[in-house]
Amino acid sequence: AEYLKTDYSEPGYFIDRNQKEVTLTGDYALSKNFNLLAEARYDKADYDDGGANVDGFVDDDGSLKDNNTTLMVKAIYKF
Repeated sequence: AEYLKTDYSEPGYFIDRNQKEVTLTGDYALSKNFNLLAEARYDKADYDDGGANVDGFVDDDGSLKDNNTTLMVKAIYKF
């Protein structure tokens, strides 16, 4: 898990950014020659530019949102 807080500013512009991430991983040996790996990741990002909150991820319909979930499964065959 990670947490990142940054401030960015230039004349007339300021961004206060908070980002959080959590990742869970798993590995399972189905047999001597076959492994299955899984990963789930959750990201959350909050951007504040001095009045308007700006979200950091794009949803499937093109709208902005403040979180993102990623799931991954990988199979490995060893020979």
